Amino acid sequence: MQVTRTRTMLNPLLRAALLLLCAGVLAQAQQSGAPASPAAQPQQTAPAIAASYVLGPGDIIAVNVYGQPELAGNLQLDRDGTVILPYGHTPVHAAGLTAIQLQPRIAAALENDQLSLHPLVSVRVLTVASKPITIVGAVKSPVVIQAIQPIPLLDALVQAGGLAVDSGSHILLTRPGKNGPQTQEFAVSQLIYSDRDQSGPMLNGGEQIRVLPAGHIYVTGSVRGPGSFPITPGDPMSVIKAITLAHGWDQYGNASHAVVLHPAPGGAWKETALNLPLILDHRAADVPMQANDILYIPDNRGKRLTEGALDHGIAVFTSAAGYALGLFLAQ
Repeated sequence: MQVTRTRTMLNPLLRAALLLLCAGVLAQAQQSGAPASPAAQPQQTAPAIAASYVLGPGDIIAVNVYGQPELAGNLQLDRDGTVILPYGHTPVHAAGLTAIQLQPRIAAALENDQLSLHPLVSVRVLTVASKPITIVGAVKSPVVIQAIQPIPLLDALVQAGGLAVDSGSHILLTRPGKNGPQTQEFAVSQLIYSDRDQSGPMLNGGEQIRVLPAGHIYVTGSVRGPGSFPITPGDPMSVIKAITLAHGWDQYGNASHAVVLHPAPGGAWKETALNLPLILDHRAADVPMQANDILYIPDNRGKRLTEGALDHGIAVFTSAAGYALGLFLAQ
């Protein structure tokens, strides 16, 4: 009887101690910000694939048969868009169907191969590989994405990191057609500065996007900084801008006889004579420049020869005077 009373007295104390211990553990966990359970931790999930997605060659599906795990598996559609089930021999054409539409066909194939009687089949899409959109050219990150669902042209460019700094003003979109590939051209400004509803055509896969690089103009001759300079979309190039980018002409530049060379059909060049001092002084109109134009400032050879001869004469005179002075001091 004495032992029984002792146990009865200890049980409430034990329960109280356990409660205090649990309360302390919970309080410490809350102070440290630790999650109460693993289920509370955030988990990254893959983008959901809509039930309306239409399968194509290369896609991977997961097939499950209720009560028959040996018939389950991950299958990839072949080039013809068909799959063959584990232990089966009947090909099932899956391309052009949704996962739900494919389920009864797989069930029929299982029955035809005598692998199951009235099977309950479920199909879900694991990986999309049949709707590639290739994005190349003057973008920050050339990439191939999959059109899990139709996507606007502008959104596809965003997934490539956007336009590169040397991008031009036009985008070429090539997409499959009944009579072969067809190419459309879009202006960058049309996509970027238009309303959301005008963010380009919807892409369904199989397209190629090529962002053309910016055109360049070239400045050469007697200039301080010759080179090629890109034409920024939405910012037209002109002779004044070009000579500014080249830091002006040097001391021997014959700026009043400059020319702009523009490529013409047949490999010829069309020349436009310029008088740069008049243009910079706003006494003559500025001249627009197009991609591949060349601004050439010729050398003033007469000035260079005159100054060269003068410099040579001064050098000879200085050398002779120095020699004579040396002889005089030696006496």
